[in-house]
Amino acid sequence: MNRVITAVTSTGQSTAQVASVAAIESPAVPGYARYPVAGWDAGPGHGIDAPDARTIPDPGGVRVFTCVFPPGFGHTAGAAGATPADASGGTTAGAASVPPAGAASVPPAGLPQRDPTAMHRTDSVDIGFVMSGQITLVLEACEVVLTAGDVVVQNGTVHAWRNDGPGDCVVGFVVHGVAPTGVAA
Repeated sequence: MNRVITAVTSTGQSTAQVASVAAIESPAVPGYARYPVAGWDAGPGHGIDAPDARTIPDPGGVRVFTCVFPPGFGHTAGAAGATPADASGGTTAGAASVPPAGAASVPPAGLPQRDPTAMHRTDSVDIGFVMSGQITLVLEACEVVLTAGDVVVQNGTVHAWRNDGPGDCVVGFVVHGVAPTGVAA
């Protein structure tokens, strides 16, 4: 994946910086990859900081990244008994399974110590743009099936992701850090 960031030269001309972005992979979830594109913790100004390995920024900060969710991702995560709903508000059949108690994985260095497929919450507002494929947003009370072109605003709620589709799902995220709510993850 390439990262293209525009800038202004010292002579006032517009230009672009193009760089390849290396994937951060999880050995616990084959096929899952996160590509950090950009991030800042105190407003971007006209410069852009180098990609940051942290997924969740400090309050007021932003992270921009793309995730590849392979087929079968998240099949051990979810809320028992949740009623799936597609993005148009309709419901679909099925329910997610609950992960086994104490389930854990060892993510790459610099990533939080949690299973990326498990139910979790973060101190952030996450805006996700489904670029290709299909992904299910698993919430405590329902599930929402998202397809290419859909946009989700995830407001720090308990959630997980599940790919029930036949191929990879690619989602671009803009994550805004917010002050902790005191709600347990």
